[in-house]
Amino acid sequence: MRINFEVFDVECARRGATDETSRGRLVDIDRTTLWRWRTGRQDPSLDAVIRIATTLGVAVEKLLGREAA
Repeated sequence: MRINFEVFDVECARRGATDETSRGRLVDIDRTTLWRWRTGRQDPSLDAVIRIATTLGVAVEKLLGREAA
């Protein structure tokens, strides 16, 4: 499962987190882990995706880029 980083970045920016370090702090994920997810070297767990979606106030489906049109 992959995070839609376009959605992630926009939602983080709305909360003032505009660089990888501040995004990581916002969602309580190490920036190197975020890098691994961005590059496809590692995928987030379902628990991590749910936690991030909750923190950002978005649906899991939206964060995963699977939101219905």
